[in-house]
Amino acid sequence: GGSYSMYVCDNKGAYKLENVSIGEIKVGCSRSYGILYKNTSSEIDYDYNSIGDTAELYVSSVFREDKNTNIVVSNDTNQERKYRIYTSNNTVYEYTIEACPKRFDIGELVFEDLPIDRVVSIPEICDWLVCYEVLSDGNNETLKQLRYMNWTDKEAYINFDNYDMNNQGEQVFEGKVVDEGSCGKNVSYKFYEDGKLILSGEGVTRNYSSKSPAPWDSYSLDITDVVIEKGITVLGGQLFRSCKSIKEIEIPNTVYEIKSNAFINCKSLETVVIPDSVKVIDKFAFWGTSVDKIDYQGNDEDRREIEISEYNPQIIRDIQLIDD
Repeated sequence: GGSYSMYVCDNKGAYKLENVSIGEIKVGCSRSYGILYKNTSSEIDYDYNSIGDTAELYVSSVFREDKNTNIVVSNDTNQERKYRIYTSNNTVYEYTIEACPKRFDIGELVFEDLPIDRVVSIPEICDWLVCYEVLSDGNNETLKQLRYMNWTDKEAYINFDNYDMNNQGEQVFEGKVVDEGSCGKNVSYKFYEDGKLILSGEGVTRNYSSKSPAPWDSYSLDITDVVIEKGITVLGGQLFRSCKSIKEIEIPNTVYEIKSNAFINCKSLETVVIPDSVKVIDKFAFWGTSVDKIDYQGNDEDRREIEISEYNPQIIRDIQLIDD
């Protein structure tokens, strides 16, 4: 994990320690912070300089709470690493945890800035789960088991044929939250240090303007990934105005209207997935973006029913199949 403790001692003096040595210890980037705690008797052979570098993710604990199952995971390495969870409900979750800063090149960061002891919360209660690190050499993928938990009194067996990697469960990665608040009567947002903005809740988001911008307007350039969770029904005006670093967006199938200027001036936005639930797209919704093609998931009848206002040329072309 991130904070390391090591105890090899006999506090009561009841035993005599002889021929005890400590070796093959691997610690990651966090040792740059001097957070390796040790308490060893004088008889213990312990060489701090012989400690090697860890090269894998670490799962410190797994626990269930309310309707969620929580996994506490740390990445104490200099590489971005992929993590996968299989549950007894035949659901699979996968995400990437960011790399630690390189050792001795950490600037003003403090320990809390490291991807250590992050809580991944999956929205289900399962009888058992297995946690893997996904390793790849560019051509082949292998799984390295990190942790398993079985809350039943029966043996459990995993059959990978029962899991569809194209239909992964929803996940919530609780990294460090930089900002959070409300953006609708029943809609809230969280902005994470890795650039992810998550909107969650039910119903309509607020409409914003130049005089009254969205609460994340001051750091809109830092937003690299936007997640709109199911339950939200209307994307308000100028909601993501000038979020110039996002490249793709997937609208959930609970949204039925995208208001004017919702994504205006999102200059890096290239890919948009629009479900058949969307019935209204107001003017300038995607004006000033780099969207070249819309992935529309409706059928021919849906294409005829959707109401698309002017100044949405790429939407009209790809959904209503009408050229400029």
